[in-house]
Amino acid sequence: QKKINDQVLIIDYGFEFQKEKEKYLLVSDHINLSGQNPLMGTNDNALGERFFPLNNLYITNQSSQPIEEIAKGILIGFQLGFKPNTSQKDFFVNLLPETKAYAYNLIFASLMAAHQKIKVCGLIKFIS
Repeated sequence: QKKINDQVLIIDYGFEFQKEKEKYLLVSDHINLSGQNPLMGTNDNALGERFFPLNNLYITNQSSQPIEEIAKGILIGFQLGFKPNTSQKDFFVNLLPETKAYAYNLIFASLMAAHQKIKVCGLIKFIS
């Protein structure tokens, strides 16, 4: 049996859309553009609901003191190996300025956690 307030920290590597001074991204939300979902297929209702809420999935509480090395923002998930070009990066940043980075794995793990009603603290370490 699960506790009501289950939480998990998920750390992944990712890439910034625009070079900033931060080394990490605290994920506040995500956009899955990978074309994939780890929860596809037949649903076993004993493991969780077929359709589940994703709102407020990410834990973003920070201390009252800002941490210089950590940005907060939206993560985009792409299919493994996809690298957006400059105009694609600019499109995302102009469309939604809170969009800070992209990665390949964190969103899938977050979807699995949401399916089990587990809140996620998603942290991306930027790769140069």
